[in-house]
Amino acid sequence: QELYSVLKQDHAKLQVAKEAAEQRTQELKKEHKIFEQQLPLNGNEERAHQIFAIKEENNRLRQEKQVLKNKLEELKKRVLWNDPVMMLPTLPEKKMIFKGLTVNKEDMNNLMLAPLIHYPLPGGSALITFEEVKVAQRIIEMREHMVELSCGELEELDQCRVRVQAVPMDILLPSALEIRLTQSSRSILVSDLPSLDISKEALLDKLELFFSKTKNGGSEVESREFLEDSAQVVLTFTKDG
Repeated sequence: QELYSVLKQDHAKLQVAKEAAEQRTQELKKEHKIFEQQLPLNGNEERAHQIFAIKEENNRLRQEKQVLKNKLEELKKRVLWNDPVMMLPTLPEKKMIFKGLTVNKEDMNNLMLAPLIHYPLPGGSALITFEEVKVAQRIIEMREHMVELSCGELEELDQCRVRVQAVPMDILLPSALEIRLTQSSRSILVSDLPSLDISKEALLDKLELFFSKTKNGGSEVESREFLEDSAQVVLTFTKDG
């Protein structure tokens, strides 16, 4: 706050100096015009020197005015930098649209399973899956097919064809699934972590330090890791309980 007050005073002083320089420049322009009107056609050496001095003074004031203007702009930037409230009106207005997926907190404990089925195939066989059932049925009804394996236009002797058979495939699907869950005696799940302006590694360090202290009910931490695509951390201790 004290720095801002000093910068504001300097800003006012520079503004006054700039206005004084502008006023003096206008006065010198008027004097120069009057001297030119009073100068006789045959010329007057003394007045010519006066006009030259006025021009020099005018140039000096113009340079001083530019210097003051540059200092004033620099001081304005410093004032805006030290006062965020004054900076807000200078920022460009930009419309923003936030898009994202929202998940209910009650759904976080649901278990999602995706089947990944491996089926053994005999040698020389290939499994083809179609988007529509009727396409597969039509190919199976035709049973035998002649497949062209050669590329491009070749002579009859160079062409390669193979006769294949299409047969239906029976895939065994499980009708029931049994899962046994065992609660770990050395791991805990830390959730509802706030969004902090620190890295994940720094957050893990803070959690490990907190839960490694006996006064917080913890002990030595063996490992810590973030769960993928979540704001939850799993801490594993060296001792049970």
